[in-house]
Amino acid sequence: MKKKTVPFLIVLIIFLAVVAIEIVRFLPLNGKHRYICFFKDAISGRTIYETRLLESVQGVDNIRLFAEELLLGPFSHKAKRIFPGECHVEFCFLRDGVLYLSLSPGILPRSPNSGENLNESLKLYEKNLRRNFRNIRQVKFFCNNEEIKR
Repeated sequence: MKKKTVPFLIVLIIFLAVVAIEIVRFLPLNGKHRYICFFKDAISGRTIYETRLLESVQGVDNIRLFAEELLLGPFSHKAKRIFPGECHVEFCFLRDGVLYLSLSPGILPRSPNSGENLNESLKLYEKNLRRNFRNIRQVKFFCNNEEIKR
C-alpha cells in the first residue's frame, strides 16, 4: 500500500464507524422512541439534558405521555424537577399547532418567597415539548381551569 492511502483508509473507517453509531443511536428501538429532556442543574442552575426511551403511541397521546414523563423529574440526582410539587397533566390536546395543556396545582410555587419561578419553569417545560415535537408552535398552559399568563 502507498503511504498516502493508509491515512485515507483510517479516516474512512473512523467516519463510517461514526455514521453507523449515529444511525443506530437515533433509530426507534422495539416500539420506543428516543426523547431529549431538559432540566436545571441543582447546583449551577445550567440547563442539562437526559435521553429517555418512551413507548411510541399515536397522536396527542404521545405528547401527553412525554408531558407526564417530564413531570416525574430527572433520573440524575444532580438535576432538579421542573416544577416543585407533585403534579400531573389534567388535559392535553393539539389544535392548529397550539398545544393546550392543563397541569394540576402542584406546578405553583409553594410560597411567594421560595425562590421558585413559575415563568422560568414553564419556559423550560415548553422548550422540552417544542424540541421533541416539531408540530407544536405554541403551548398554552392552564391550571385550575384558568390560562396561565406569561
